[in-house]
Order: sequence, then C-alpha cells, then structure tokens
Amino acid sequence: MAGEAAQPSPRHWILLGALLLLILAVVLPPLVNIGRYQRIIAASISRSIGRPVSMSSVTLSLLPLPSFELSDFLVEEEPQFGAEPILRASSVVAYPRLSSLWRGKLEISRIHFDEASLNLVRRPDGSWNFSSILVQAARSPEAPTGQRRPGSAPRFPYIEATNSRINFKQGDEKKPLSFLDADLSVSLDNPDEWGLHFRAQPVRTDLALDLADSGVLRIDGTLHRAEFLNEMPLKLNVEWSSEPLGQLSRLLLGEDAGWRGNLDAESQITGSASLARIKTTLKVNGLHRSEFAPAQPLDIFAVCNAFYDKPTESLESIDCASPAGGGNLQLTGSIRNIQAQRQSELALNIRRVSASAVLGGLQELRDGLGSGLRAVGAVDGQVRYAASGDDMPQISGKLGMSSLTLISAESEKSLLLSPVHLRFENRSTPAPIVSAVTKKAAAQRKNSPLPSPPALLLEPIRLSLGAASPLTVDGRFTPAGFDLHLNGSGAVARLRGLSKVISWAGGSAGGLGGASTVALGTSGAATLDLNVRGPWLLPVPDPEHPVAPFTIVGSVALKNAELTTSFLAQPVKILSAQGLLGASAVTWTDVSIGLGSLQGEGTLEYPILCTVVRPCSGRFQLGASALDLGELQSALLASPKGELLQEILNRIDGHPVAWPQLSGVLQVGTLSAGKLVLHDAAGDLAISGNSLEIHSIDGRLLNGTMHLTGNMAMLKGVPRYALEVEVTGASPAALAGLFAEHWGSGQADFSAQLAVSGLTAQDLARSASGTLHWNWSKGSLAAQTALPVSIQSLLHFDSWSGDAAIGDATLSIDHSLLEHGREAIPLSGTISFSRDMDLKSESEANPFSVTGTLEHPRVKSLATVAHVDGFR
Repeated sequence: MAGEAAQPSPRHWILLGALLLLILAVVLPPLVNIGRYQRIIAASISRSIGRPVSMSSVTLSLLPLPSFELSDFLVEEEPQFGAEPILRASSVVAYPRLSSLWRGKLEISRIHFDEASLNLVRRPDGSWNFSSILVQAARSPEAPTGQRRPGSAPRFPYIEATNSRINFKQGDEKKPLSFLDADLSVSLDNPDEWGLHFRAQPVRTDLALDLADSGVLRIDGTLHRAEFLNEMPLKLNVEWSSEPLGQLSRLLLGEDAGWRGNLDAESQITGSASLARIKTTLKVNGLHRSEFAPAQPLDIFAVCNAFYDKPTESLESIDCASPAGGGNLQLTGSIRNIQAQRQSELALNIRRVSASAVLGGLQELRDGLGSGLRAVGAVDGQVRYAASGDDMPQISGKLGMSSLTLISAESEKSLLLSPVHLRFENRSTPAPIVSAVTKKAAAQRKNSPLPSPPALLLEPIRLSLGAASPLTVDGRFTPAGFDLHLNGSGAVARLRGLSKVISWAGGSAGGLGGASTVALGTSGAATLDLNVRGPWLLPVPDPEHPVAPFTIVGSVALKNAELTTSFLAQPVKILSAQGLLGASAVTWTDVSIGLGSLQGEGTLEYPILCTVVRPCSGRFQLGASALDLGELQSALLASPKGELLQEILNRIDGHPVAWPQLSGVLQVGTLSAGKLVLHDAAGDLAISGNSLEIHSIDGRLLNGTMHLTGNMAMLKGVPRYALEVEVTGASPAALAGLFAEHWGSGQADFSAQLAVSGLTAQDLARSASGTLHWNWSKGSLAAQTALPVSIQSLLHFDSWSGDAAIGDATLSIDHSLLEHGREAIPLSGTISFSRDMDLKSESEANPFSVTGTLEHPRVKSLATVAHVDGFR
C-alpha cells in the first residue's frame, strides 16, 4: 500500500545483529564469571597428562575466536624427578569446542603455548620424566584430534608451542645443552597414532654461541599407543642441517675441536623405543682444519645403519659405508653399555683407497703436508678396535700397498717404495720410577706397566739408492703424531728425492739463517741415521713463539758433495762433513770444504727455529793454511775481473738473495792481498743484514803485529766503514816494499781511526778521513852528499813521532818531533797518499824543509841546501 511505511531490509537486520554480537563480545566477557571453569580446565588437562596442573586465573575472550587465557600455567613434576615444574608458561590460550559447551561438557580443541619453558629430566636409571605423560596419554581413551563429530570419548586437543625453550637435566644437575626458539606440535591423527613436529636451535648456556650458526634440528614423525613406553611403535625423521663443525664441537664437547666445514645429517628411526632401527646419512662439505684453508677441502658422504637396544643401552649391527678415493670404507661392529662401562667392538675394512686420497686426508690435518708431492698406489686392509670402559683401547690389523710411488711435482722425479706394510701395535710402557722409592718398590712398579696408546707401525722398507749398503725406512704413527726413522747410505742425487719425503711434514725445519736457497747438489754420498718426528696438529702460527712443524734428530755424514747457494757464484765442495741434528740446533763438525782453488776446515752451528725478536744466526769456525783475496774473488765471482768488494756488497745489499746471518772465527796461516800479507790471521766477524761487524782481526803484518776492529754498513747503496787499526813493531822497509820502493829503516808503531766509503780503491782513498798517530824509532836518512852539522839528525834519528789528520788523500801533520840524542826538531806539513812530502822544521836554530817523495826526498836547509837521495 502506498501509505504504509517502508520496512527495513534484511541487510539492515544482519548489520544490526553483527553489531550487537560485537558489543556483546567486548562487554560480556568481563561480566561473565568463568572462575568455575578454572578447576574444570585444570582437571581436564591434568587428567590427560597425568600430572597436577595449576594456573593463577582464567580469562574468557570471544575475539577473534572464543578462548580461555590461562595465566601462570604450571605442570608439576613427579617427586622422583625433582621439585622444579616440568612445564612453565606465563600465558596459555585454550580454544574450546563450542559444540561441547551446548552438551554441558568442556572439550578443548587446541592449546597454544608461547614462550614456554620445558624441563626434561633423566634419572641415573635411564628413565625420563615425560615417559609417564606419554603412557598416560596412550592409556586415555581419547578420540582423534581431527574427528568432526563428538563421541563418547573426548577428542585429543591439538597442542602447539612456539618460541619456547627446552632444558635438559641429569638428576638435579641442569645440563648446559638447551633448545631455543623451539616450535612443537602434537596431535592425535588417528585413534592409535600421534603426529609429532618439532623444530629448534641447539645452544649451550655456558658458552657464547651465535644462534645463526647453530643449525636447525627438525623432528617429524609418529608415535603409536602401547601399554608401556618402550613398546610404543615409532617412526621419526630427524634432520640437522647447515651445522658448522666448529659450533657442533662446542655444543657437544664444550670446546672448539678445530675442524671447519658444514654438516648435514638425516636419520630415520623406526621400530620402538626399546628396539629402534636407525638409518643415518651424513654429509660434510669443505672439511678442513681451522688453522689453514687447504687448496681442496675434503667432502665426506656416509650412510650408516644400526639397531639401538634400550635394555642394554647398545648400538648393534653397525654398518657404515663411505666411498673414498676410488675405493670404499666400511665400518661394522657394535657399541654396548653406552651410558655405563662402554664396550666397543668395531672393524674398519679398507678396499682400494688411493694413496692420493690418503695424502689428501693427511693434508686436512697439516698445512703444507705433502705439498709438491703426488702419491700413486692403493691401500687395502682391515683395522679392529676394541675398548672396554676406561681401559686403553686395543687396535689390531694390517694395512698394505703393493707399491707406493711418491712423485715430486717440481722435478717429476719419483721414489718407489715397494711393498709397503703397516701393522698396529699395542704395548705397555714401564711406569716411571722416582729416585726416592726403594729397590723393592721400584721392582714392583717396573712390573706394573702403564698402557700406551696403540701405534701404527711402518715395517722396514729397504731402498737401494746407489750406495754399498741400502737405506732402511721405518716409522711409528700414533694419534698424537709420527716418527720416521731413516738409517743407511745413498748417493746424494738419489737422496734428493727422499728429501721431499722428509719435507712432507710441511714447512721448513730450519736452516742456515733461514736461507732457503742453500741446497745440496747431485754429487757425493751420504750416510744417514735420522728420526723425523712431528705432531699431526699444529698451533696457530706465532712469529714470536714459533713451533717447529717437525724435528729431525740424528746424524748425517757427507763425502765429496756439493753445496749450491744463492750468494756464491760457485758451489762449495764438501770433501767431508759430519752433521749432528738436534731438537734446537744443527752442528756440523770435521767439515773439510773447497771453494775454487781454496780449501779450509772448520765447524758450523745454526738454530732450528728463528723468531722476529731473535732471528737465525749461524756460528762458524773456519781455518785455512793460506788464503789469497785475489783467488777468493775469482772463486766468489767466477771471474778475476771486477772489484771484489763491490761485487760482494752488491750481493749483500739491496739484492733479492741475501747472505745468511753468520758470526764466527776465521783463522788463516797467510792472508794475502797482493803484496800485503797478514800472517797467522785470526778474525772474529759477524754478518747481519747489510752490515759487517769486525769484532777483531789480529795477525803479523810488516814484521810486526796488527789489531783491527770496526764495522761496515750500507747507506743508499754505498758501503761506509768505521775502522780502528793498531800496528806494533812494523818495519818501514817492509812497508816500502809494498810499493816496490826503498826507504826507511828501524821500527814503527802506528794507530789510526778511519772513516771511509765507496767501492773502488780510488773512492776509498778519496773519502778517507780520521786521525793517525805514529812513533818511528831508530830511523835514518842516507845521503849521497854530506849534510850540514845542523841537520845531521836526519841521517840517524832516535825517534820520529807525531799526529796527523787524514783527509783529501793526504796526511796533514800539525806537529811531530824528530829526536836525535838531546836534539829535538819539530816538523809539520803534509805527506800525500802517493808519498809526496812537504815538511818544514819549526826550529829557529835549524830551519829546513823536506820535499820530494819518501823514496827520493829533497832536504833544503835555510842556510845550506843539500840533496838527500833517500831514507835508509
């Protein structure tokens, strides 16, 4: 009808009803007293798990879904497992099934825990605190979680926990291992089967671990109802992915074991808690030690099967297989009484594993181990391992290679070892005896040996290396390290290949000043009696406190060998030498060497290890009957041309090849430099970097004695010397003979302080500066014509002493005194290095001048002029 009012549309009624419900959802819950449900909820949960449950309050929430919010939720612990609650959560949300409320029953469909804390306790008898909860749940006649229609039995709620923490306890002791950020869900998928899903990150509470590197542990699977916990059928898939090995060792052992790489592990567990079958796949990528990064990190893949028997705490029927080096490794056996007195019986079968793979595995332990070597061969054998409790394990078995070839990558030279046999040794070591014990106690202790770790023994290998007697190689390998023994003789050329085997331990065992360019040639023979020892694992390198990668202890005898160096133009011929290699130093005695036409005998000692603070420095003692510097120049430079000093210093300073640091004593019967001869020369010298320190050089020179000290240092490519020389009792006539001249007689003492620089004789003379003091006694001038009585003292003088300054290739004499009897004549002037004189008498009574040369002087008196043909 046209006059009737418009009726509201259904849409308006729907909006009005929704608004009314929203108002009720907000206003009604605070007005409703649901305290009576607190006991019902607690009793329902308690009945399901078989443990007392408490909460401080229950709040009703209708949005976004109807739910009960439980505050301070606690699940009490059984007394035999401790007083701390098994589960604690500040807030829990329980979602009821609305259909159960209409039937007057409260049935929970889902329980959500957030940031809960769960304590899992294991007693010494092996029982867990959660076992009774599982048994109680198995015995409860509950319907599946996903059942749509209600039945006589309540439906099992869907239980989930997020962002939670799981702690582990051994009795009353809380263990440091925990799970953080744990997500857990449990549901009853069918009347007899629970579904389980778990994800968490393992951590240790006693260590600072980066959660980003702790990996993720996942467990998914099912549990079936059973009368007893051990009989529950189970099917679980456990996965631990992207776990760094360093973090893994810190988690399990509490410390970093030093291994790097990533672990991916996956296990399938089937059977029951009492007898479970375990199949595990392990993958390790990039396995290496933390101290270094090898060129080719190792990858490992293994598949293992075993049965776990809970009543005996044993892993039975272990069978692990892993491909390796073109062959395979298979580990079988059992481990019993894991929690108590563990008993292990394992066997490792090795089939056709390449020697190169074995070498590659050893290179994961040591940086540079086997560097420059290739190994050809295959390993076969079996190793048995038996251990009981804390007793020393027993290892038996044999390994072998029909042939092993070691090839140097540099020279492609090979060393053939054929055949190679290794066997395990289990032995006891006598206990140490202290001096205070009696003979009887000592005898008892001697008869009570202490066990030593099992060792893998390399049976003797005889090598014919071009000598009358063969070289024998044997060895001993333990978990801590290795010990190789070499005894016998061989040609040096053949032993050079063996030196690669010695250097396989990585790094250098030291050398003369660290001079890596010192090497034996191919000639000669050697007799060895050496032990090469070293650990498998090395500490992080520390330049200030180095640790030798290995030690070589024993003796070496060389005959007719050659030593090539980067700082000598010709090889050094070793006629004979006896070397003693110790743990800290190498000593060569009875050394007879030749360099060109020069020969000498002596000793040499140098340390094994060097530090930044204490660099390597060798100590020598060398003696020779005669040494000519000209011949030395030819031997050093392989050419008689060129300046010896310049060439030697060029090799020392600014050159990529440096001389080793050396100090020691040089003794030479006659040391010659042209006509200048130093007899019975003894020098104490030291070479360090680009400097030469002359502690002393002593000998007989010019029929007198000489003592010299000083040093040489390079500055911008130019050598600079600071020398102090003292000559006593020298013959001026012998000094004149050096220049093929005749002048002077008597005896002279002189001392000088010199500073010179340069490479050539002209540079040295031109740059010389310093002071000179002399005292010439019983000298004379012989003249062909008579001199006036006033200057007769020039013919025969008692002494001529004075001081001079050295500079511009000239001796500048400010004052000297010529004495004859009671007469003393002062002289001053200059004498050049070419022996030209310009001297004047400062006496008013006898004025005269001396010009010319020392061999042909001219004496001019102010009153009478006379010519003197020479000093005699």
